[in-house]
Amino acid sequence: MNRLACFFPASRFRLVCVYTVSLVFLLAASTLISPPLYADSTSFSYMQISDFTMTSSSGMIVFLDPWTAEAFAQAQNSWGGNNSQYNSSLGGLAQASASVQFASAQSSADALNLIQMSSGGVNIPGGLIAASAVGQETLYNMFEITGAGGPVNVTFGVLLNSMQSLLTDSSGLFAGSEVAFTLSVDGQVVLFQDIANQIGPNGSWNYTFSGELTNTIPLYENQWYEITAFADQEDSGGGQTPEPPTIALALAGAAVGFIRLILAKRG
Repeated sequence: MNRLACFFPASRFRLVCVYTVSLVFLLAASTLISPPLYADSTSFSYMQISDFTMTSSSGMIVFLDPWTAEAFAQAQNSWGGNNSQYNSSLGGLAQASASVQFASAQSSADALNLIQMSSGGVNIPGGLIAASAVGQETLYNMFEITGAGGPVNVTFGVLLNSMQSLLTDSSGLFAGSEVAFTLSVDGQVVLFQDIANQIGPNGSWNYTFSGELTNTIPLYENQWYEITAFADQEDSGGGQTPEPPTIALALAGAAVGFIRLILAKRG
């Protein structure tokens, strides 16, 4: 004998079963027709600077010290996560990495081979969250030109390779990416590249760059110059959680109230 029958008459028990099944059906249907409670935002980028060249139209370029390398990485999120690392090297390799939930970044600067590299990414799987990742690398030195006999034209060149990818769904608030490179002599910008973009919900963007940056400027012999190569890679993203599905809540409340009313009348 079913133990529930000890507490409910058979007719009331069948009635409860019928309306319980109806309630389950209503809740399931409302879940299917309501928007999903999730967000999605991803951003990824990579950058490499290599094949550094520096030639003068006459005379000789003399570097006064070994190159200094600096690397910095930082990752943050809106939940309070914040992690960063900085390293430097005189004539060697400097590396840094940082990660928190939803974001990570890596960077390296090679003073021996004059190579700068960074990568980073943000992945927001859902919820009201924002995160960012930053990778920065610096190479710098001092130089002079000797034996030129007067003003001389100096040509600078680097090979830059970069890749950026952004993706959001309907609940992704935004995704952004920027890769930038600057080579300067005594504060004067000689080479420059900056590729940046940001998208909103239901967006996507992919960009790849591979090319040589070159420029020529006049300099003077027997004068000390400071040369700085700075690379910056940044990624960011954010998600937004939609409002609770009011249809589901309304249907659930109505169904429960209706069952109570029927049971009260049949009691």
